[in-house]
Amino acid sequence: MQKHYVKPLINYPKTVGPISVTIDIHGDLDEKFLVFSIHYFEDIYERKNVVYLKKISNNDNSVGSNEEILRMTGSRELVKRFHICFYRNMSKFVTNLLGIDIFSHGLDVLRLFIQFIKGNPDLYRKFAYFQSARKQESILPSMDNDSWENTYILLTKCLLLHESFIDFCEQHRIRLYITNMVFNHLIHLQRLLRQCVYYCRSLSTPSSSISQIIPAIEGLRRLIDREFPFQQEKVHELLDSSFGNYSKNCYEVAVLLDPLFSYTDIFPDEKWKDLENLVIDEFVKTNWKWTVHSGILDATMMNPKERKTFITSEIMIYRQFSMRERPKESDCPFLWWAERQSQFDFLSVMAREYFSCPAVSIDASFYFSEGGKLHRLCKMYSGQQLEQSLNLAGSHQEF
Repeated sequence: MQKHYVKPLINYPKTVGPISVTIDIHGDLDEKFLVFSIHYFEDIYERKNVVYLKKISNNDNSVGSNEEILRMTGSRELVKRFHICFYRNMSKFVTNLLGIDIFSHGLDVLRLFIQFIKGNPDLYRKFAYFQSARKQESILPSMDNDSWENTYILLTKCLLLHESFIDFCEQHRIRLYITNMVFNHLIHLQRLLRQCVYYCRSLSTPSSSISQIIPAIEGLRRLIDREFPFQQEKVHELLDSSFGNYSKNCYEVAVLLDPLFSYTDIFPDEKWKDLENLVIDEFVKTNWKWTVHSGILDATMMNPKERKTFITSEIMIYRQFSMRERPKESDCPFLWWAERQSQFDFLSVMAREYFSCPAVSIDASFYFSEGGKLHRLCKMYSGQQLEQSLNLAGSHQEF
């Protein structure tokens, strides 16, 4: 430990652009663990991150056991924007979705059917023989254990085995199974859950940003319009209530500044024009004192009219660039702006302001829940040993 332990250190004054922090906590009445990640640009090409892990003393009354964290999160001067984790809202949406009667009933019947077969060894052997004779999968899916991702896996596997289940039930006169109408409803549910999983994975990468959130929500909205001839109004209500806190201007401006999504059919033309005006207003009103020694034009020497002229010109060029040189879906927007820094002195800086924040927060339960990555470590050590161990472990984690 003494040989390898090096506390992570970032020289924040030398970072390029803003610093973003995601915070999460896991624990119970006996012990709590604080996890937070710091995201920053050392250069214009890559957003880096550092993970910190800490056990909170039983005497602490809040998450902010570290006074620096309390000051940081409590000061309006230091914290420019607060965001809610996309995954948290997605989990809220899917949980409510699975609670719709026609879906919850179908899933309950599938669970009872699987438990019925597994609970009867003789019947389970007959099913395995039945499947092997057809040269198909003979292992029944596992239960979902209150996790919506596991419910998606259970549902997908059951739907793949549907024809086998139907034939097996007819052969052995088993009535405990879903009807064809319920099956069709569950097919539509599975397609929506598959898209939810896809967006959660896409927005959980180390380089994700808040610019991806609204396109993901609109993607779900369009899928609901296509896939749900029934319960469509109810599902749309759940979507709006779950993701309503993403209606702020900052999320829409982030979409504008992401060349993968800008000027697409996510918004109508009038909306894009309104967002351009928001960017212009923000640039004119922003305090640009830090640009004096930043290597770009000194914005403090410009009057409001000159600022407006500069940023309006860059937006017009950006509109042409984004349509002509749109990046691939797998490309990182940081790199796109970095390679075009010379054409967009100020707009590229504003883009980093929005792309500094990932779409999801760090997940404390990944490290400290039962069976989590560091759960065993926390049971083995305590006090200073545990603190040093967590510091060392944190320096080796990827967000």
